[in-house]
Order: sequence, then C-alpha cells, then structure tokens
Amino acid sequence: MTVPYARCRMAYLQTGQWPEERKGGRCMADIPLVYTLTVCPACDALRASWKKQGIEYKEVRVDQSQDDLDAALDYADTVPIIIYPDGRVEVGFEGMTG
Repeated sequence: MTVPYARCRMAYLQTGQWPEERKGGRCMADIPLVYTLTVCPACDALRASWKKQGIEYKEVRVDQSQDDLDAALDYADTVPIIIYPDGRVEVGFEGMTG
C-alpha cells in the first residue's frame, strides 16, 4: 500500500505542486493518516476524541491487511501511529499505546 500523504508529498517535492488526488475536495495530504488496530483502547480513545472534536483523518486498520501492517511497521511497532500533513509522526495517544 502506498501511503496517500507520501504520494502527495513526493509529487509536491518533484513538481512544486500538490497532485490532483482529492477526497471530498481535499488532497489526502491535508489530513492526518492514522494507523490503528480494530481492538485497541488507545485507538478507541483517539477515534472518540477526534470525532468529538470534529477532526478529519484517514484511518488505516493494520489488522485487516498485511500491506498496511508492513507500511505501519516502517514507523513504529505499536499503534496508534499518527502521520501529520507536515510529516511529523506521533506514536500513541495521550500516553497510551496499543
């Protein structure tokens, strides 16, 4: 699996323009990408908190695809893994990991 942010960012670095890949009128690079597990208290807390705050994000559940798991393992071996549009990577949520 190719991470949408990475694909958008690479296109930007090569051309100086964001690609036309859009979801709901926004490039996927405009929202965080979050790797989660289906059953994970830290992931559940993140989902609930961000839903309450109205934070839009792209969720990838690593227990549903080996390719997604492999992509997540490039960043960390625990979830949630949050990849922000500016490239920052945060592992865990409010001190919790799954």
